[in-house]
Amino acid sequence: MILNLAEEDINYVLEFLKLNEVADKDLLIAIHAGGGRYTATYRSWPSERFAKVADALIERFGAKVLFIGGKVDEVAVNNIISMMKGKPINAAGKTLLKQTTALIQKTRLLVCNNSAPMHIAAALGIPTVSIFGSADSRIHRPWGEGHIILQKQLECSPCYYPFIRDTLEETKLRNAWVRNTFKCKTKDYRCLTSISVEEALKAVERGLKVKSTK
Repeated sequence: MILNLAEEDINYVLEFLKLNEVADKDLLIAIHAGGGRYTATYRSWPSERFAKVADALIERFGAKVLFIGGKVDEVAVNNIISMMKGKPINAAGKTLLKQTTALIQKTRLLVCNNSAPMHIAAALGIPTVSIFGSADSRIHRPWGEGHIILQKQLECSPCYYPFIRDTLEETKLRNAWVRNTFKCKTKDYRCLTSISVEEALKAVERGLKVKSTK
């Protein structure tokens, strides 16, 4: 897949990064903690864990952390930032999709839920650390090599089978959708809550060793 970026979007991003004091030499890591209009507890890693990961990226890795997302992600991102000790860069709700794409292209790594930016990063050749819960990563994983998937193998997961025709039959049998409502069998979204902050940070370490193909 090839994504062509307009010069105006590239220039917008260059100015945005300049205003936020991001230099070419900086380790810029993006986080997409939402899921657009599909953002929900059954698809999103806990906000407090994203906050801890973001702080660790700043403290341990010396990274500049960039939160990305659309207008629908603003509340979630603002909540995460309020829990942080460090000061990240917040682009959530401040960029159009093409500008977000241009931002992702300037990063070294994307840490995210299963979402559109994950696939955009893959198309741009940017390594990802993708957190999967109820959805099947075998079907919905980012395209290409060098992407790290965090997903727990539980008896009840994956179970996300609402309207997706290509989901595996075994997932259909575990379907958690009941009368248009998602019913987690463990009640605590264990497929997501069992993924620890340290697991995510170890995945980031591995991800940073992957050579970008952008």
